[in-house]
Amino acid sequence: MGGKSNERNGKTEIHYIIACKTFNNPFINKKLALQKTVMKKLILLLSILTAAQITFAQADTSFNFLRNTSIPDFEIAKAPDSVTVTKKDVVKRGHPFLLVFFSPDCEHCQKETKEFLAYKNELKDIQVLMITPMPYAHVKQFYTDYNIDSLPNFTMGQDWAYHLGDKLRPHFFPTMLLYDKIGNYITGFTGNVPIPTILAAFKK
Repeated sequence: MGGKSNERNGKTEIHYIIACKTFNNPFINKKLALQKTVMKKLILLLSILTAAQITFAQADTSFNFLRNTSIPDFEIAKAPDSVTVTKKDVVKRGHPFLLVFFSPDCEHCQKETKEFLAYKNELKDIQVLMITPMPYAHVKQFYTDYNIDSLPNFTMGQDWAYHLGDKLRPHFFPTMLLYDKIGNYITGFTGNVPIPTILAAFKK
């Protein structure tokens, strides 16, 4: 999948801000304003997630507003190469789709990822997208640590502009949203979800 590199590390961000202040480039200022807005939303999300840790799976009715909706458009920086990919690149019509919001330092997300690896054969016909608003370097490290490359139907990336977060409003990590073969929303879960529960939900 093609695209341009979007890797954003701390050093790049510092130079980015200095350049913006020095040259007062309107285009750069616009992007900086977007980043500040994203960071404010991210801080709010993290405070909610910290205050509400859960350890078990539950169907989350707060996602009922997604009924009769389809997978929204998105643009993410994909691990491990930071290439930009979109919905068109990731979502394959004719396959169920599982969207997972996670954080690399979340213990429940780590546990769920181990479940994905243990059930990779059972999940092989489901397209899975794991996304996080956390820094790209953390995403890449998680990708490597958990050998996500061994899951060919999985895509992992950074929702760097928080496009999907804004549209789908996850309030726990992990949050899992299930879509059918034509991209229509089925149901949502928060917390650690047994893989058989996910598979059964796709069959309903």
